[in-house]
Amino acid sequence: MRINKTIRTISTASVIACLMAATSLMGSVSAQARPDLRVTAINTPGGLCKGRTNKIQAIVQNSQNVGVNQPVAVKLVIQSSGGGQVGDYQTIIQSGIGPNGNQPAWFNNVNLPDSGSYNFIVTADPANTVAESVENNNSLSVTRNVDKGCGFVLAVKVFEHGTWQGGQGQWIGGAKVTLTKQYDSSFPAQTATTDSSGKVTFTVQGGLFAFKAEKPGCALVSSSPGQVGSTGVYQMGTYDATRYLALDCSK
Repeated sequence: MRINKTIRTISTASVIACLMAATSLMGSVSAQARPDLRVTAINTPGGLCKGRTNKIQAIVQNSQNVGVNQPVAVKLVIQSSGGGQVGDYQTIIQSGIGPNGNQPAWFNNVNLPDSGSYNFIVTADPANTVAESVENNNSLSVTRNVDKGCGFVLAVKVFEHGTWQGGQGQWIGGAKVTLTKQYDSSFPAQTATTDSSGKVTFTVQGGLFAFKAEKPGCALVSSSPGQVGSTGVYQMGTYDATRYLALDCSK
């Protein structure tokens, strides 16, 4: 009887130990069976420029053998060199990310309002909707410098009507030139005042632009196709260009 009791006691203890080990193992497997999202790179294809046409790419990696079978939100925050926030963008990787996979996240039409240094911070799954094995390694930040405007230079030179000869004219300083983009209401009108050489410059990308010159005491000069005048329309290409406008300031 004592031997049987001992056997039963050992058997029960063994079963309990096995169950505890199995539970621990299952818990360990369960803890490991989760994806882990990380932002591994922030790229700026085409470079960065002052303006609202920048494109930013982030690479999001899932470093585990378990895939993410749901859309993954990715957030971009842009800070100035002084630490102030100048932009906040969000995109979604609709396909999710497979086991040990990488997916690009794109942010288009990113606005960088001025030249200088910016800090770009990208976070995968910012709202923690994906259950991960590690939750505090989802962000990456890089610093990039912006030193130019986006697009190409469109120069406008204003001269006195009737003085044009051999590609030169009597230049008019202090004239206001207004530039608008045709068929695009999202493009704000831009204005600039000509310098002593009668010149203003605008940085633009491809499109059809209308521009006009005006100055107190000067009369507008109508223009026709192929002729200079106080107004004009120009199809901007992929290169810098100079256009000419005339004002009649003789009266």
